[in-house]
Amino acid sequence: MDRKVALQLRNEEPWREMTGMMARAGFKYVAMSFGYERPLLEDNWREYVSDIDRVFKENGLKCVMTHAPYYHLLVSAEQRDPKMELAMARCIEATSMLGAEICAVHPRSFIIPNMPREEAVDRARSLEENIISFKPLVEECEKFGVKLGIENLMKYPHEHPWFYSYLVDDQIELIDKLDSENVCGVWDFGHANLCDEDQAERIRKMGKRIMGTHVHNNTAIHDCHFPPFYPDPSAYYIKRAVNWDSVMEALGETGFDGYLTLEIIFHFNYSTEALIKYVYDNICELDKIARDRNTHRLHRR
Repeated sequence: MDRKVALQLRNEEPWREMTGMMARAGFKYVAMSFGYERPLLEDNWREYVSDIDRVFKENGLKCVMTHAPYYHLLVSAEQRDPKMELAMARCIEATSMLGAEICAVHPRSFIIPNMPREEAVDRARSLEENIISFKPLVEECEKFGVKLGIENLMKYPHEHPWFYSYLVDDQIELIDKLDSENVCGVWDFGHANLCDEDQAERIRKMGKRIMGTHVHNNTAIHDCHFPPFYPDPSAYYIKRAVNWDSVMEALGETGFDGYLTLEIIFHFNYSTEALIKYVYDNICELDKIARDRNTHRLHRR
């Protein structure tokens, strides 16, 4: 059985060594985050991406998604840095060079200073600024035959503004107004867990727009990027964990047939190889839940 499970590496991590560890753990699919944008700004950036592609292929891994460089979430959407914009555009071509299908991007928030958290983001201006920023990237996606994956962001319970796209209606509106077959949704389960809303219902509302995922768990207090089945939902310090049974059933109802892509944070004071094997077992268990829930859903028809 081909388990469509992937692990996202970050280009600021020791990704070469981690790629070999992934292959030994059983992974066949990988994603690459270019959150560290500097290599994409160098003159030899294509050689850098080609080297990533070579290492992946030498280890028998297929790249299925990338993550574009991104602004800090507290930098308001009307502020643009030409170097960051260039790195994001180059990431679209890098996605194609790696043979990946989707380049995930963070929507940005138009932030109003000195306002309460719940009123600090102008949603209409955020939509407008995101369309301005993403239109050139959509054109690049159409040119290189990949998709721009619009991600849902979070609503922290105790800090920061309520970021644009934490509301599923915002995410849907942005995707639909970009109006291209080369635009889709990337559903981030951890970000959604930080919002006091029914995640399964939000997934159903997104429907077939979801073509990629970011799989991780948290305490519903901080964006921890834990593996899916950690921590135990009964732990004293956790407000809420992702209900994987519920969200996998909802994802199946959308007709999703993409990859479950782990987006976790590695702490390199622990054994990286052991952790990669642990998260591989975790994501395979989640894949089993997804298949089982989808089978049960089809049988009920």
